[in-house]
Amino acid sequence: MITLRAVDRTLALQVEQAIVAERRAFAAATAGTQDQAAALPVAGGHAIFTGHGLFSNRVFGLGLTEALSPADLDRIERFYAERSSPTAIEVASVADPALLDLLAARRYRLRRFRNIYAHGLTELVEQPVTAIEIEPVTDRNRAAWSAVLIEGFGYRDQDQIALVEEWNDALLATPGLTAFSALLDGRPVGSASVLISGSAAVLGGAATVPRARRRGVQSALIAARLELARDSRCELAVVTADPGGTSARNAERAGFDLVCTHAVLSAPPDELEHDL
Repeated sequence: MITLRAVDRTLALQVEQAIVAERRAFAAATAGTQDQAAALPVAGGHAIFTGHGLFSNRVFGLGLTEALSPADLDRIERFYAERSSPTAIEVASVADPALLDLLAARRYRLRRFRNIYAHGLTELVEQPVTAIEIEPVTDRNRAAWSAVLIEGFGYRDQDQIALVEEWNDALLATPGLTAFSALLDGRPVGSASVLISGSAAVLGGAATVPRARRRGVQSALIAARLELARDSRCELAVVTADPGGTSARNAERAGFDLVCTHAVLSAPPDELEHDL
């Protein structure tokens, strides 16, 4: 177990490696249904593509252990151009500042931020007694788990719903991943997952249906995943969240510490015309 007292580059690197491992697992899981799904290792990071309209189609882990050269960036841009996908890169606040200079020279634009949190698993926040029940996802309840995620994230377009259902099926088949469903009065109202890779557990996307929000559903799902991580002898649990959002507040209440912030940058649209 790790006691998180101060954030340093070593801890940040460990957290980044856990995130990269999770994204690589997603790319491998979707490769069965998405012909171009792949993970390209480059300059200490990985360019991830899981399929058009799906998630994690960007680069993770750059600028932490190796410098990114213009030739490396060319490789990344070709990787996404070959898939008719814009190039997006997540840059950690602890990354080499020269990475930002190179991206600025290529006219990359800042799109948004994400906070990266870690939990040392030495002390878990005691959960209050609630009516929320947590159960693992099996073949019996996987359809309900997927439906809750779709409703909780607000998908309405049928084509997008079909894509997300495909993603959820791939997610549940990912080695090392455990999914949980939250029940209120016997009805599924919350969904979440956690991927264990080596000594780290990465808490995946979680959602609550609107009628059950502010009832402690997400807190209960976080607690269940942290318990699994501790029981699996993980040293660290990791979660990402939009700064200032509900997920960030839930993570902080559960005892997660802010490790760093990611800036998500993307190439201008004309980068899709990159010479292959």
